[in-house]
Amino acid sequence: MSLEAGSAAQSQSSKPDQIVRHTANFHPSILGDQFMNYDSEDFITYSHKQQEVEDLEQVVRREVFTTDDDGDGDLYNVSLGFRLLRQYGHNVSCRIFNKFKDRKNGGFKESLIDDVFEGAWRRYSRRGFCFHDKISGVGNNPYFNLVQSLHKQELSEIIRWWKEVDFKRKLPFARDRIVELYFWVVGVYFEPQYLVVRNILTKVIALIAVMDDIYDAFGTFEELKIFTEAVQRWNVNCMDELPEYMQIFYRTLLNVFNEIEEEMVKEGKAYRAYYAKEAWKNAAKAYFDEAKWFHEGYIPSMEEYMRVATASAGNTTLTTISLLGMGDIVTKESLEWLLNDPKILRAFNTVIRLMDDIVSSKVQSSYCSSLFHYSHFGLSTVTKFYSPHIFTNVFALVLP
Repeated sequence: MSLEAGSAAQSQSSKPDQIVRHTANFHPSILGDQFMNYDSEDFITYSHKQQEVEDLEQVVRREVFTTDDDGDGDLYNVSLGFRLLRQYGHNVSCRIFNKFKDRKNGGFKESLIDDVFEGAWRRYSRRGFCFHDKISGVGNNPYFNLVQSLHKQELSEIIRWWKEVDFKRKLPFARDRIVELYFWVVGVYFEPQYLVVRNILTKVIALIAVMDDIYDAFGTFEELKIFTEAVQRWNVNCMDELPEYMQIFYRTLLNVFNEIEEEMVKEGKAYRAYYAKEAWKNAAKAYFDEAKWFHEGYIPSMEEYMRVATASAGNTTLTTISLLGMGDIVTKESLEWLLNDPKILRAFNTVIRLMDDIVSSKVQSSYCSSLFHYSHFGLSTVTKFYSPHIFTNVFALVLP
């Protein structure tokens, strides 16, 4: 969160019965609803491409993993096929090499030694190129079209969800960037197997952008105080304490995280939902700390500012949630490590925060875009610190 958060707080010079709210006047979405429709023809195209990929994959497997009449097969071509199929992300068992092993000692048969030298020549042979072209065919156009069709379907469903929550009408002060956010998430992971986590992360980024706008521009200090407490308690019973616009957001927030919890239970990873919630709570607390500074007219030191501002950048929250659907490579220990602000994450957050502050100071100069800019260090200090060497200086923190 950039520290135009100050403008979120109620003006100290206004009368008690007046509520001064600021809006950033974000331009409407330039993409609109053009990606919302995913009709039956699209579904048929997707099914066709899926079948095409599966058929081609079977052809490649059949032609590559053949055996010669002597029963030993062709070690070179099987190895080539194994490597290329694995390279393009297809599951191939190592058991295909069992036929080349000596049953007595478990090693490869001595009769295959000549294949090593033959393979060096056949690497450039016509058959070798033929196998490569066939397997590349599985990895390229049909697969690309299949994934593209899947992404269109996902985006259509996410836009429909965005329409259902209706923030554009109910929370008009907030940004409407759902399509752009989905494209951002596709950059994180495009593979088909990450369908669920793409859906989750897109919704979470959309919500954190809205929460950022609530703290930055629309909420009064008293409202933000109640809202922050509600986030920390994380209970539907907190709803009645909130103003109407915050109830709308809070209800959607709980629903999305309930969806996350349900998906984690399905995967047998229920414990991960806890870390998602804790990361969100930490971000909300950091947003509130910044709003409190402005409300009280307090100017933090650089150390104080960076400690809070790196947390409010939102990167830790998104990093944590992006790992939820990554399978078994993510462990409870790795999420604990992430929750404890490791050096590499702290360094990256510092870069993100300073970049955001400098851009905010230029774009939103009418607001207090960063308390740090108004501290005794001054904007020139930030600009000087943000030099081409910043990445070297900051990431030096993580080196032993």
